[in-house]
Amino acid sequence: AFADTMAEVFEQLAILVAKYGKPIIIASEFGSGYIDAQVGKLAVQKGIPCYLLPDHAAAVLSKLAQYAEYRRNLSPHGSSVLGPECQDNKS
Repeated sequence: AFADTMAEVFEQLAILVAKYGKPIIIASEFGSGYIDAQVGKLAVQKGIPCYLLPDHAAAVLSKLAQYAEYRRNLSPHGSSVLGPECQDNKS
């Protein structure tokens, strides 16, 4: 029952990730190594990283934000890091 519920939660989260193109990271603090392992396994099966501690998840989100800012600064429009010679020109 618990595993089925969590599998459905992660299925819905995976749909949201695909729809909006934004990463989701979770931190599992169930307090049980077995439950944490099961939650982590279900999350990873859906492509959602699962960390055991919130500070680890926060550190990853911080690095993702820094990377996004870095990529935005590479291009004047923030849309591509590829030069014109590498982009698909459909003129």
